Amino acid sequence: MLKTGQILQQRYQIAEKLGNNIAHEVWLARDIKIKPTESVVVKVLSTRGATQWEEFKLFEREAKILKQLNHPYIPRYLDYFQLNESIQGFVLVQEYIRGNSFKDLILQEKRFTESQIKEIAKNILDILIYLHELNPPVLHRDIKPSNLIWGKDGHIYLIDFGAVQYRAAVEGSTFTVVGTYGYTPIEQFGGRAVAASDIFALGTTLIHLLTGIPPADLPQEDFKIQFADRVNLSSNLIRWLGKAIEPDLKKRFDTAKTALKKLQSEIVNYDDSSVKLSQKVYYSKDLVPKVTNVDLEKSLDKLTITYLCLDYRDDLLFFVILAMFVTFYLVLVFSTSSGIDSIVLLSLLLVSVYVIILSIPKPRSILHFHSSVFEIYKNKKIIDRGRIKDINYVNKYSKLHMWEDWYILIKTKERKYVFGEGLTKAECIWLVQEIKNWLEANKF
Repeated sequence: MLKTGQILQQRYQIAEKLGNNIAHEVWLARDIKIKPTESVVVKVLSTRGATQWEEFKLFEREAKILKQLNHPYIPRYLDYFQLNESIQGFVLVQEYIRGNSFKDLILQEKRFTESQIKEIAKNILDILIYLHELNPPVLHRDIKPSNLIWGKDGHIYLIDFGAVQYRAAVEGSTFTVVGTYGYTPIEQFGGRAVAASDIFALGTTLIHLLTGIPPADLPQEDFKIQFADRVNLSSNLIRWLGKAIEPDLKKRFDTAKTALKKLQSEIVNYDDSSVKLSQKVYYSKDLVPKVTNVDLEKSLDKLTITYLCLDYRDDLLFFVILAMFVTFYLVLVFSTSSGIDSIVLLSLLLVSVYVIILSIPKPRSILHFHSSVFEIYKNKKIIDRGRIKDINYVNKYSKLHMWEDWYILIKTKERKYVFGEGLTKAECIWLVQEIKNWLEANKF
């Protein structure tokens, strides 16, 4: 249907195919109308051939609903238009999320820990609470591993709203039968869907992530998926998953908010960064400082903190004081001997000193967690290294001299490691919690 290099609406240049099904094609494209160009997802439904009216309804509904959504972890609606050229059809343009689908991770034989599963569940339930509490409520109706993206920014995104539906306002109204076998509850196959239908799909998706086996391939008893003997989980999480996938609506979690509350019942809500690693702590995204010299990158198996160091300030202060004395001495000598106005000369010399100070390279400090070790780099050289499994304490500390300096302290069984001297208190609180959450999720 589309070709690489083709430009739609004089704006979207087709780059590569991401996927397709009987109804539509999905392409990666570049928005060449903005500078720098931005990657977008182009979804095309052709009106040529045996396209069914139901496919038009679903495609149009997806565009209409996406346009009204505003959630950081749902790809943004960007454009919708009709093509009347050689390719006849409708086009939906969305934000492109860089990352890996959970389907791809499963195919790579990635297995998830209990803590990771809880965090994934929490993230998706947060999205579902937003969708289900809209007026009217919005049901996704097709949650599965291929529709969840683990972004390179560390966040989880819910994509593909092709099966989305407003929940009927009138009891007894019917819906189009959509969904994916194995992830879809009985009531949805019966033409009806409720908020609990999305919870069922989330529960079966989590079981797929844990076992590596599609839910349709797992044994059933009284229409209920049997999975407990194939996972190594706490009894509480097994019970939670069992309730999420109950075939009987009356026994299932009725709302995403109820499911999330039950999931978090054992999570300690604590806002003091001195909490021990054994406690499960989750912070609001509002904790990230608005202005920071820190870059943070995290994924399933890596965490990298890059800090533009300010711990060279003591030496810099000495240099500035020395430069000021030299400057005043030169002003005194030259203004007396040459007759040049002392204020002009002083200004020129101070500007020169300022430029020299700015040109001094600021060292970068990096704290990198990966595999079974953590490493501290200074100017691309490793200055310290330890084993992750030996970490038993992470905290923020400060020391006072001419100003208050904050830093991160990592304690192992045998020694202490210091990182990020010169950080602000807000940065320390944020980073300490990010480290704890990552360590907890990876369970070293």
